[in-house]
Amino acid sequence: MPNDTSLPPLAILSHRVSVTIDSQLAVTKVEQVFQNNTDRVLEATFIFPLPPGATIHDFAMYINGERRAAN
Repeated sequence: MPNDTSLPPLAILSHRVSVTIDSQLAVTKVEQVFQNNTDRVLEATFIFPLPPGATIHDFAMYINGERRAAN
């Protein structure tokens, strides 16, 4: 959702999820492609709920094909 509430949300062009389970470890990879249908550069908040006890490892975003690691 854009931080400016007067703007529409970004369009989701694709959403792909893959899960690999090995013993009690589940590795989930989520790939989402968004499209900005405005003529402005947008800053948005990405909300990704996790179940209790879950952790995130190696979160990164790709912007125009360039990997941007989260800090």
